[in-house]
Amino acid sequence: MRFTITKDISSHAYLRNILILTLLTFELFVLAYVYFQSHSIGYAPSAIESSILGNEELFVDPKSFILILEELHIGVFMYLMVATIVLMVFVQIRNFENMFFKVALFLMFTILVDTISMPLILLWDGFAYVKSVFFIISNLFISILTIVDILFLMGYFKVEK
Repeated sequence: MRFTITKDISSHAYLRNILILTLLTFELFVLAYVYFQSHSIGYAPSAIESSILGNEELFVDPKSFILILEELHIGVFMYLMVATIVLMVFVQIRNFENMFFKVALFLMFTILVDTISMPLILLWDGFAYVKSVFFIISNLFISILTIVDILFLMGYFKVEK
């Protein structure tokens, strides 16, 4: 990732194409992960609560703590990898250089709260609302950043020299 040091990506067409394909793959990952989570635990707080804590009326068994940790482990690893590369490309955009720290902090905060709130539902079911809100915010935000990065790599924003 030489361009992160030199900030010169305009002269490397192959690197731009590789990064565009990587970011498109990340966008597909986010969409697939949203689909997986919607069928695994749901979007609505009531669906999240019943899928994690169980629901006797719907014959849904509660999820074990180990299963929750396995889902978190995969999600955290993938999200941090996606966020790191998306933010590395985002830092190159001249128009957004002043707000990079705020964007990075907000993205990492939303991912952290989304991740931590899932096992905390076992302690208090009110965290289902937190999980629902931050899951939607973090996925929308990372999708928007990925699209901005793709537009940057396609030449819609200038690089800092």
